[in-house]
Formats: sequence, structure tokens, C-alpha cells
Amino acid sequence: MQNESIIEKGIVLSAADGHAEIALIQTGSCEECSAKIFCKPSEKKDTKIIEAEDPYGVQPGDEVQIEIAGTDILKASFMLYGMPLIIILLGIILGMSIFNGTSLPELLSFLFSVGITALYFSVIFLINKIKHAKPKLPQITFVKRV
Repeated sequence: MQNESIIEKGIVLSAADGHAEIALIQTGSCEECSAKIFCKPSEKKDTKIIEAEDPYGVQPGDEVQIEIAGTDILKASFMLYGMPLIIILLGIILGMSIFNGTSLPELLSFLFSVGITALYFSVIFLINKIKHAKPKLPQITFVKRV
């Protein structure tokens, strides 16, 4: 997965400042796609829109091919799903030892782990705000001018 990449085709909706919004051409494999966390729904239910880096200076209506690196998908998936799961499990285990003598240790441990997970997401959000971190966007790799 790390050395692989996902390649999709789409049509440029808008382009400016080295970035483009692209409407992806839906295929039957979209539901199983591991990169769907990069897509955002549009007004039409069957259309997905994605923002991509534009090194070619594309224009609205151009047909493009975009590439998403496997390492980017792996990192995003781990930060969104893996770390919170680890934090919740460790929070419950730690909470059970902290709240052992109380009347509701399971409930308090669960609430403790949810609080730590919320703190994790808050810290990630604040770090991204402070660093003005730009997410690594998919790259346009091919353009078919219309």
C-alpha cells in the first residue's frame, strides 16, 4: 500500500492559485475505496469533489487524472482511526486502574477515555492551526484539454 497510488479521473470544476476542484467520475469501486476520506460530497449524491494540486494550469471543463499516494492514505487513516482507537483502549485500561474503588468504574473509565480522545483531536487541530499546515493534496498527473 505504501508504494502504491490510487489514480482517478475527473473533470475540473474550478481552478486558481495552483489548486483545482475536480468532480470525480464515479465508478463501481468508489464504495470500497480506501481514499474516500479525501473526497467530500457535493450537492449531487453521485458526484464526489476533491481538491488537487495543479501544476499544469488547468481550466474548468478539462478532463484530468489525479494521483493519491498510498503513504498519504495510510497516514491519514492512522491519524483518524488508528490513534483514536489506541487512545480509547489505553484510556479504558488506565481508567479502570484509576477508578477501581468507585461505584461505576466502567462508566468513569469510558468517559475518561472519550475525554482523552477529544483532547487528542483538539491538540491535532490546534497544531494544524498554529503551523498553518496545508494538507497534502492529490496531484494532477495528466490533462486532456477540451
